[in-house]
Amino acid sequence: MLGPRRHAAYDQDQVLIEAGDILVMYTDGLIDRRGHDIEKALAQTEQLIIGWQAHTSLREACQRLTTTLAPPPRDDDVCVLAVTFR
Repeated sequence: MLGPRRHAAYDQDQVLIEAGDILVMYTDGLIDRRGHDIEKALAQTEQLIIGWQAHTSLREACQRLTTTLAPPPRDDDVCVLAVTFR
């Protein structure tokens, strides 16, 4: 867990992961920008990830995600990590 808060309560759940599934994690700098609606950014993030093509490398997909949602100049750091399960 990244960025846990002391004395915070977190839910636990299980997800069935199958071959070919992609896990995408990102920092808040990707979607939380001054003057932008975070709910809209979350929806846009979801749509962009759903639209990833099988022939596109994850590196390229993450770069497109970053430049689309958080183009420079940035006020916050942005990190996107994506892994494909085999």
